[in-house]
Amino acid sequence: MMDKFAWHLPLYRQHQRFAAVGIRVSRPWLTQIAQAAISLLTPIYDAQFVSIRSSRVKAIDATPIKAGRSGHGKMQTGYFWPVYGEQGDVCFPFHASRSAYTDPWG
Repeated sequence: MMDKFAWHLPLYRQHQRFAAVGIRVSRPWLTQIAQAAISLLTPIYDAQFVSIRSSRVKAIDATPIKAGRSGHGKMQTGYFWPVYGEQGDVCFPFHASRSAYTDPWG
């Protein structure tokens, strides 16, 4: 998970590295493991968002990123909405467009 999320090493590359040292795993299995790890972190994210919502002082900003394909060689624009609360909690909700964003406070 560190290689995937901290060092931005795609799962297909991790699969290649495992194969290079003789460890045989399937690429779908790596995806399943990543999805399982993400689901374990969901309650932490939810608790952080509750803390942010209860903060007296909040900050939010739209950050455009390229995510997903819209056609051959073209990337779609999506948006992270970093939300910061007074306890130092930060969450990064993602939405495919600015119009899809809903009020994070309620």
